[in-house]
Amino acid sequence: MRTAFSSLAIAALALGSAQAQRPESDVVAGLALRVTAPARADTVVYRRSITRDGVETDMGLRTVVVQGTAAKDGSPQLQVVQKFPGSVGMIVDTMIADARSLRAVAHRSHQATRKMRFTFSGAVAEGEVVETTSGASGGAGASGAATGSSEESQDHMVKQVVGGPIFDLKLLETVVSAMPLAAGFKTSVPFFVYESGGRVVMTVAVKERASVQFAAHGARDVWVVSVAIPGSPATLWVDSATNTALRVQYDIPPRHILTTEERQTRLP
Repeated sequence: MRTAFSSLAIAALALGSAQAQRPESDVVAGLALRVTAPARADTVVYRRSITRDGVETDMGLRTVVVQGTAAKDGSPQLQVVQKFPGSVGMIVDTMIADARSLRAVAHRSHQATRKMRFTFSGAVAEGEVVETTSGASGGAGASGAATGSSEESQDHMVKQVVGGPIFDLKLLETVVSAMPLAAGFKTSVPFFVYESGGRVVMTVAVKERASVQFAAHGARDVWVVSVAIPGSPATLWVDSATNTALRVQYDIPPRHILTTEERQTRLP
């Protein structure tokens, strides 16, 4: 009897531990993702360009550093830090997601004119947004121009209902590359977009499988995937052998702009 009781106690403890370690529900029920969380920081570089009215302009590099981390309770997480030049200064975005489901956990963005931080819990995204504006101040010089400048900040506390687990749009290539891409694959997934009220459901669909030439990788067999982002639909070229995004392109028809980011770093 003592042995049986001990076995039951051990089983109960194991069940409790498993429940404590069990991740929150997947963002999309039944959608199995292939997620790799490197133990050491892995750096990936994308070449950025913008095409306006048929004229292409180089926009520098986007650097992405990916690393596996752990939450306070020991559950595995994925940290992604990306840096790229914006219209005013450098933009640094830091995203933390559950390493098993890619569910958004936290988001921070540091820009010259705006700083944002959010945490995701259950059906809510909470945080703050600080907007900074510059203006002239001080007396006028001999030319009549202001001799100084000042900055004003507006701090907004944010609470947006996102309806449940959600993906961070800033992890677009990570999320799409982890999906079970195949001919005819199509699914609808929720992404977090602060400017659009939080939750935006987008259709992800495989358009075709093709052999495509890339400047840094030569000819590769890829899945061509569309993502219906409102106002700026995206297309991704995902290497079929390594599940790696080789190119991401955003089309902004009203402004006649096409932005392209192509992977420069060698394939894993």
